[in-house]
Amino acid sequence: MHALPASGLLDCASPTTPPVRCAPEPQRTASPMALLLITMLGFTVTVAYMACRVALSLLALQSGESAMTVGVLFALFSVLQIGSGVHTGRWIDRAGLRLPGVCFCLLTLASMGAVFLAPGLATLALCAAATGSLMMYNLTGLSAVAGQIGGGARRSTNIAWYMLGNSAGLTVGPLFAGFGTDLIGAHRVFGALMLLPVLIMLQLALWRGKPARQQAVQDGTLHPSAGASTLSLARSRTVFPALVVTLFGPSTYEIFTFAVPVLGVEAGLSASQIGIVLGSGSAMALSARVFLPALARRLNAWTVAWAAYATNGVGLVALACTDGMASMLAVGLVLGLAHGVANPTLMSLYHGALPKGREAEMFGFRGVMVAGVIGLLPLAVGAIGTLVGLPPVLAVVAAGGGVLSRYAWRHGAALRSARG
Repeated sequence: MHALPASGLLDCASPTTPPVRCAPEPQRTASPMALLLITMLGFTVTVAYMACRVALSLLALQSGESAMTVGVLFALFSVLQIGSGVHTGRWIDRAGLRLPGVCFCLLTLASMGAVFLAPGLATLALCAAATGSLMMYNLTGLSAVAGQIGGGARRSTNIAWYMLGNSAGLTVGPLFAGFGTDLIGAHRVFGALMLLPVLIMLQLALWRGKPARQQAVQDGTLHPSAGASTLSLARSRTVFPALVVTLFGPSTYEIFTFAVPVLGVEAGLSASQIGIVLGSGSAMALSARVFLPALARRLNAWTVAWAAYATNGVGLVALACTDGMASMLAVGLVLGLAHGVANPTLMSLYHGALPKGREAEMFGFRGVMVAGVIGLLPLAVGAIGTLVGLPPVLAVVAAGGGVLSRYAWRHGAALRSARG
């Protein structure tokens, strides 16, 4: 496996072409207002996404739908991400954050209103796809811009702050949906959720940042191989290893958020208890990320990667053995800690490997890949789990985490050896 270049310059070549060196980006002073706004946008989008996922699964389960049906609905959250993630990234690179964000908010707002007015499988499916597009916007535009603010010297710290906002959203979203469902009903909570896209649009009205392509031209750091395909960039010697280790990390937490409502309903837990279990893991991730900005530059990303995948594997095995709220809560805390530390660290690693002016595009490509994994895994877990039960399937997914842990450990060791 190829090592990252020690010079800090991006090797933009594919494995079959000569290296192309990209100019290092100039260091800019980070704008506290821009970083705060990106963090708040990430928080609000994540609240909307997580609350919708939990409310949707609870409404479907309370309506008598099977785990397989819930898995299909969860897969629909990834439909637009898979179909248009790269194009969305290119759009954001050229147009900036505001126009794409407003379009996705309006789509999400309309779909939530449809569930509120006419709850059913058709409107739930529409809402899942539309809300997934809003999260696609988060995974492409917001995450790319978070790494651009202030330049490379601030990248790890800024992404840690941005992910802190996401983690807070992961905590609030399930609680919003769980308690809202108990208080006002499973379909009426979608009426309350309609406030969130409106709030996102109000926040976007304050954004003043330049599109990434325009900023790269101004700085003289625009990628020199403008005609290179997205796939060739993804296969380049710097991007590919970073893509692999960041690709499957979110899937573990997605499986956790899918499995807990199913296992919780089987164990007789209430909607509020399920929301507390899901929120506990997110609260632990939030707690870890409170300290992460100060520690971001001291963490070795490859060490974080193999440790996180190993922890996730053990956590899923433990989740398969749970039979009540207390044990689920303990697993949620462990998985939340691993998710809280690993995701921002590895996102920074990936961002640092990307060509300037095409960051959102490459985050869109990663989003397509992640959405495929996140979309297919709940579907497969739900379908097979309906036949044989969830515990055996969770054990198989955990074994996959062990394989990825070994991959990250071996690449990190090779990288340390190459650097002497």
